[in-house]
Amino acid sequence: MLISPAVLLPLQGLTVLRADHANVIARDERDNQEFVLAECSSPAIAGCRLALFRHASGGQDEHR
Repeated sequence: MLISPAVLLPLQGLTVLRADHANVIARDERDNQEFVLAECSSPAIAGCRLALFRHASGGQDEHR
């Protein structure tokens, strides 16, 4: 699957950290603060979104 680089521009400077309950948690590199990147309806969906974010970013985010 090919993803256009323009789609990934909003994710620059963010590190996707983990799925926590039904949320995907990320860290903003500019201020080193963690925040909820995606609120999901279930932990399973959060895990899927986490995997998609990691795949889209080349899998270079932290794995916890």
